Amino acid sequence: MRLLLATTAVLLLTFSAGAAMPVRTIASNQKVAASGQPLVLARISSISPNCASVGSSSVQLLGRPAHGQFAVQQIRAQGRYPAGNPRSKCNGRKLPMQQLTYVSTPGYQGPDVVQFQIVYPNGTADRVRIPLLVK
Repeated sequence: MRLLLATTAVLLLTFSAGAAMPVRTIASNQKVAASGQPLVLARISSISPNCASVGSSSVQLLGRPAHGQFAVQQIRAQGRYPAGNPRSKCNGRKLPMQQLTYVSTPGYQGPDVVQFQIVYPNGTADRVRIPLLVK
């Protein structure tokens, strides 16, 4: 009886761990920002190969920048997919996107960092860390 209970507990724990959302950690190369000027860090677009939106991603700030502000804006901008991507036929069309922007405190010069998580409509997620050098 104990063995059965122990096996059941392990299966339940394994199932719970397997049900967790897959998260990739992405460490970006350092980006350079002009002091007090907006820097576009990323544009996120979730579209199908026929150019229809499949939903909006959720962006969560994980670490507030010490010397600036992080913003997420809903925009429409042209897609830029590489030639081999099935979504490349959407290039040139204005697509719904989220634009992630950093702006340093005016006059500040030195290092900063932005950390955020993106949860995509399909349930996958990326944790992103972007080191910044403000000049």
